[in-house]
Amino acid sequence: MGIHEKNKNKIEFFFEKNRYIDFLKNTKTYKDIYFSKEALISFILAIISSGILFKVVSGVPTQGTSDMLVSLLSVLIGAIVGLLGFVIGGLALIVGSIGRKMIMIISEAEQFTELLSIVFRFYFIGSVLGVATIIHLMTYLILLLPYQFNLIFVAIFLFLNSYVFFFSLLSSIMLLGTCIRLMLLQYKFDN
Repeated sequence: MGIHEKNKNKIEFFFEKNRYIDFLKNTKTYKDIYFSKEALISFILAIISSGILFKVVSGVPTQGTSDMLVSLLSVLIGAIVGLLGFVIGGLALIVGSIGRKMIMIISEAEQFTELLSIVFRFYFIGSVLGVATIIHLMTYLILLLPYQFNLIFVAIFLFLNSYVFFFSLLSSIMLLGTCIRLMLLQYKFDN
């Protein structure tokens, strides 16, 4: 383990390396998008829902398709914004509950990156929710255009929107487990 690797396990390393991209690289949380339980389940659910929606969409006249998808996207955008509020509130509660004693003990044990990866998960999921909102909004706006769309284009957008929605939803639910693990960790350090 190099000196850089050893130092990143102490809180002092992150006094200067405290940007989103620094946290993302050091915690390797980006792997969750393509290599996690949530990613696998989201992929399966996205294939199933895209298949069902594609079957429905391909049997409806063009204008009816756009109207139906716009209605569905309106619901998804509202749900994503609600999840973003949940994540922000959860992060505020978690950060407020982590005490100085806990941080000092973890940093001295050179395990700070582990704690950071737990807390950073909220930030990461918040950014995923932001990207999902942008994807949904862009799709919404594209559907408002008066053009007839290629079925392959529709299938790709159905899958992309489904995947980011399911990944966001499942990742937000998994944050509940993160909250429980942090509570147990706090109890351990208090005793």
